[in-house]
Amino acid sequence: MILRDTILASAGAALLAKFVAADDIEVGRPAYWGTHASPLVEIWALQSSRRLIGAKARAFLDVIEKAFPEKILIPPT
Repeated sequence: MILRDTILASAGAALLAKFVAADDIEVGRPAYWGTHASPLVEIWALQSSRRLIGAKARAFLDVIEKAFPEKILIPPT
């Protein structure tokens, strides 16, 4: 988010994840130079099986799930 704030203040350029910059690009705030293809990224979220998931962890996972709707989910075993 620091990089996002920096480019919005016209203090530099950055390569940002789509979910970080999509809303700003949609309204034309930063200059958009295109998309960079990168290798696949894996995001793992691990939690103790003995406890319910905390509110902060659930909020994080909700953001990730919204940002990557094409995700492949491997359910716990």
